Formats: sequence, structure tokens, C-alpha cells
Amino acid sequence: MTGPPRKRKDRVSAKHYLSFKDIKAKADVTIREVDCPEWGGTVFVRSMSGFEKDQFEASVMVKSGRDRDIDFHNMRAKMLVIVLCDKQGNRLEGLDSPDALTDLGKKNAIVLDRLFKIAQELSGYTQEEVDRLTKNSPGDQSGDSPTDSQ
Repeated sequence: MTGPPRKRKDRVSAKHYLSFKDIKAKADVTIREVDCPEWGGTVFVRSMSGFEKDQFEASVMVKSGRDRDIDFHNMRAKMLVIVLCDKQGNRLEGLDSPDALTDLGKKNAIVLDRLFKIAQELSGYTQEEVDRLTKNSPGDQSGDSPTDSQ
């Protein structure tokens, strides 16, 4: 014996469409605490904003006609002056000084590399993105990457 058809609950939740105001109001920075025993303590590293990521990429790209390469000179320090922060995500005091980039670049390469890799991860850098950035021209399919030796 069959009864009336059962009503099926829709398990799909209603989508919430964001307004620009909603997007602006959302705190979407990711912060990670990182131990640096070589420096005797802990630092915080945060994700970059889209603007900061574009700014960083522009600072390390060298163009010559259609070709482009990455300028590796002090590249880790260039990223770290953007992403080193306090627990709340505020840029560390002193990183905006004229000497900060040089001073940071002189620190232990092992620590800089550790922090750089975390900053890359938090800011969405993948091997595919690095390959895209270093691709010399639309037809270049060499597959060589400057990160292969890192």
C-alpha cells in the first residue's frame, strides 16, 4: 500500500550572492605563525593582497621586448618585507625603512627561504604560476623553471 508521495527536503543550501560591500567587509587575510630558532623566536607571515602580489611580481620581472625573466636579486627579502607582520596582520615596524630590504636580505638564507616558501603558499603561488610568470613568449614551451634548482 502506498501513501501520498513524501516531500523530499532539498539538501542544497541557498546560495548567497555577494555584493561589493560584502566583499570589502570580509577579512580574508591568512596569517601563519612560524618558528625561527635561528633568530631566537617566532614571526608571523601573512598572505598578500592582489595588489601586493602584482606589485611584488612587477618588482622582480625583467622584460626585454617579448622576453621576460625573473630578477632573483634579493627576491626573498622583497617578498618578506611585504608579508612579515604582527599577530593581527599589521606590517612589522621598520620594514618600510629604506634599509629594510638590504638588511633583511643579509639574514640567514635558510630562514629567508623557509619564510619565503610559506609566503608563496599563503599567497597562492603554485609551480604552474611560477612557470607562467617565467614563460618567455606565447610560443615558448620549454618547461624550464627557475625554481627547479631551489
